[in-house]
Amino acid sequence: MRLFETIFFVAMITRVPGNAVEELDPYPQFLDPKQAINLAQDWGHGYPAGTVHIDLLNITSSSSSFEVRTFDPEGVLLFGDSRGGHDWFLLGLRGGRPEIHIHNQMAKVSVSGGPTVNDGEWHKIVVRSQEHRIVLEVDDQESLRIGHVSEGVTSSLDTTMRIAVGGILTNSSELMEPLHIPLDACVRNWVFLSVTPKWLLDPIFLPHSKRCFASHRKGSYFPGSGNVAYRTSDLPTASAQTGEPWTLSLQMDLHLESLSFSLLSVSHPETGTILLLRGQDKNLFVELGNDTVVTQALADVGGSDGYKFHLSITPKSVTLQCGNEKEIADISEGHYSALKHSWTDKEGIVYIGGAPTSQEESPGHFRGCLENIRIQGRLMDLDSAWYKSNSVWSHSCPPKLLPITRPSS
Repeated sequence: MRLFETIFFVAMITRVPGNAVEELDPYPQFLDPKQAINLAQDWGHGYPAGTVHIDLLNITSSSSSFEVRTFDPEGVLLFGDSRGGHDWFLLGLRGGRPEIHIHNQMAKVSVSGGPTVNDGEWHKIVVRSQEHRIVLEVDDQESLRIGHVSEGVTSSLDTTMRIAVGGILTNSSELMEPLHIPLDACVRNWVFLSVTPKWLLDPIFLPHSKRCFASHRKGSYFPGSGNVAYRTSDLPTASAQTGEPWTLSLQMDLHLESLSFSLLSVSHPETGTILLLRGQDKNLFVELGNDTVVTQALADVGGSDGYKFHLSITPKSVTLQCGNEKEIADISEGHYSALKHSWTDKEGIVYIGGAPTSQEESPGHFRGCLENIRIQGRLMDLDSAWYKSNSVWSHSCPPKLLPITRPSS
C-alpha cells in the first residue's frame, strides 16, 4: 500500500441535514464537547487543536471522514505527516473552497476547487485514494481529479503518521501557497483511516476548552475576556480622498451581553490611550484623552437585534451614531492632532473588545457579538489582526445572546 494513497485523497462533500444539539448552557448553547471539536483553539502560532498518531501498517481502511461547519473562508482543516515530517499533506479552505497541498520527495502539489462550503451548514467530507489519483467530489459531483506520485509505506522504516486538526506540524513557510492557519470551524463524527481518535472521545486530551455553538450565525463573538489588536500601519491611513483632511471612520454591528465594557480604543507608545469608546449602564461614551466628548443612551433592543454603530471624527467634530440616534460634538484642535498623530505615525494600535490595560478577566472587556467591522471603510477579518486572544471566535456567534436590561434607578 502506498503511503500517500492510504492517507486520504478523495474528498466527497455533502450537506448534512439537521443539527444535533445538547443544551448545556442557556447562553450560549453548546454542542457536547465529546462529540464536536472547535478547531479555533490557537491563533498566531498554527498549533493544532489536537493530534493523533497512526501506524500505517495496522490500518484497515484507506478512507477518512468528518463533518465540518464554518463561516470562515480560510484556514487549515487537517494536516498529516510521516517520515519524520519530510512527507506531508494539508487539507484546508481558501475562499471557502477546499484546497489540498501535497509535499513529498517525489512531488509538490497545491490544488483547490469545488464549491464553497463556508455557508454555516454541516458538510460531510470523505477522503480516500483511488490508485494514483486524488479525486475531489462535492455534493456527489466530481469537481477535481489530481494525479500524484508517492513511495510505498514499506520503503520507509518509519510507518507512523501524525494527523493534526486545526493546525500544522511544519513551518508555515513550507506551504506551497501562503495560507491563514487558524480556522473558526467545528468538526464532528471524525474517523481517520478506520481510527476514531482518543481526543474525540475524551475532551481532556485537548489543550484548550473553546467549544462549538449548538447553532451559530456570522459575526465575531467576544466572551467577556480577551481582545483583538490591529496596528495602524496595517490599516488605511484615511477614509477621505487624497488631499482632504484626515478623518477617522469606525463602523460595526453591535450585539451586547454586558452593561459595562470597553469596545474600542486607539493607543500610541508616546501618548497612551488617546481614543476610548466604552459602555456603561447602556450608555456609550466617546473619550479623547481624559475628556468625555460624546455620550449617547442606547435604546432597549434584544441582544440578537443589536445596534448599527458608526463613529466619525473630522477636524471639526465627533459624530456617534447608534441605530437612528445621532450625537455630534465639537473636537478641540489638540485632541484631533493627537489622534491623527497616533494613527498616521504608524505606531498606533487599535484595540477591539477590551482596553490594553485591562486584565484578561476584567469585567471591562466586551461581551457579545460584533459584525461587519469596518475601519476606515475596510471590512476587517479578525484572523488577519496583529493580535487576537484565543478566547475570541473570529467568524461565529451564537444566534441568541444573553438579554440585558437597564439598571433600575
